[in-house]
Formats: sequence, C-alpha cells, structure tokens
Amino acid sequence: MLHSRRKRQQSLAEREAAGESFWSENFDHAARNKILMAFQTATENVDRFFEVARLAIMRDEGLLHLSNGNWHPVADLTGYLLACPDDMVPTVIEAMSLACSNQALFASTGIYESVKYFDLTVNVVLREHRISYDLINNQMIEFSSKELHQEVVVPVLRLLAGREDLNMVESAYQAALAEISRGEAANAITDAGTALQEMLSTLGCEGNALGSLIKSAREKGLLASHDSPMLGAVEKILHWVSADRSERGDAHGVGSANIDDAWFTVHVVGAVILRLSKASQH
Repeated sequence: MLHSRRKRQQSLAEREAAGESFWSENFDHAARNKILMAFQTATENVDRFFEVARLAIMRDEGLLHLSNGNWHPVADLTGYLLACPDDMVPTVIEAMSLACSNQALFASTGIYESVKYFDLTVNVVLREHRISYDLINNQMIEFSSKELHQEVVVPVLRLLAGREDLNMVESAYQAALAEISRGEAANAITDAGTALQEMLSTLGCEGNALGSLIKSAREKGLLASHDSPMLGAVEKILHWVSADRSERGDAHGVGSANIDDAWFTVHVVGAVILRLSKASQH
C-alpha cells in the first residue's frame, strides 16, 4: 500500500473513530477501476474470460450488447463496468467472478487461481471504499450489517473517542475494524476479544481470561443474566479461532473464521461495551 492510499485509509479510520460512517452502495470511479484491474490481472487479460462474463450479463438482462454493439467484447464489458448505474455493478462483478470460476476456461487457458485472486482483491476494494457488499461464492451479498454498523459500531467509536481511561479498549476495537478492512477475519476476532477484555478490566473486573472477567462482571452487577448468550457466543468464537491457530501454526490469515464471523463478533462486542458503559454509570 503506497503513501496516498495509506493516508486515505488513515483519514477514514480517524473520521470513523469520531463517529462518521461512510458505508454506501455507490461504486466510485476508483473502485470500478480497481475491480477492472483485478479482473485483468486474475485472467491475465485473456479475451475469453471477458467474453464469458459479458455473455452472462447479456443473457441475464436480455441484451444484445452492453455499451456499444460495434465494440469488441473486451471493450464492451470494460466500458459497461466503468459507466453503468451503481445497482448494475454487482451484476458485472458476479459475472466476472463466474467467468473466473469457469472450468472450461481453466482447461483451455491453464489459469487456475483466477477466482481466488479476483474475489479476494474485490473484497479488499469493497471494504477500503466502504461499499456495502461482500463477494461470497460468486455472489454479491448486500452488507447485512450496515444497520448494525450505524446502531452499534458508530456509537462505540463515539464513546471511546478521547477517553483516556478507555485508550486500550479503543485501540483494540479500532484494530479489529482495520483487520476486517484487510480481510483478516481471525485477527479481527482476536482484537475484538481483546477490546472486551480491556473494557472489563478497566471497569475493575478481575481475571486473566475472558471467562473469569465475565464472571467478575456478573458478580459486580455489570452484566445481567440475559447477557450470557451474547458473551458465551463471543467466548466460543475466540476459543475456536485460538484452537484453529494452534493446530495450523502461524496465526496470520490462516484461521477458518470468515468476515461474517468477524463482523458478528465486532457487533456483539460493541453492544456489550455500550451496555457495560451504561451499567458502570449507575
């Protein structure tokens, strides 16, 4: 990641920490360009991949061409991606992902890693540009956590911003969000768990692990019985990620957890942090 991109991401993180939200369903020009370049790289610019993706869209939409019937299929698909309405970009991405997964193209071109590279790169673009979709198994899934982001993540960031006593909590929670933006689900889950542990410790709960800290929080009246299912889920996810890492060795990027698991953990931890904050004021 070069300087300008790093600075943009840092600025986004800082503004989100202050409570702003940038998630939308709009595909800006830079995001579209990056998606096109991801497809070009994944397919090594082999025309046949473009033709297959283009044909899939035309058949699905009942079209004889996408941008201009006089253009070569590569130019027709490229022009369409760069200029089509925002609500059609997910269709183009799905068609490209399907083309990258085409077994016949694997056999004829010898390009076997195309879908893995394309899907991974597109998801990084979506997160960095705060576009409310995930590309999962050739399908663009609308970002189901957008509402939760507004109701949980934003209030948590506002709560933590500028609170010296909660610096460690904020640092870990921000780290979890940053790991999600990089597609590192297991690391995000671990960081979210750290944020919860730091919050409990800051409130005077005792223990060296999440389980003992939760028990202490209950004894202090900071948590109610109906909080147990949420906290139990977080604890189980953390144990699962930890066990998976132990079996596989190096922790970085090797966990079986996915981004949905990471968002779930971040949202639950955020909700608990908000509840603990309110409880501690009574």
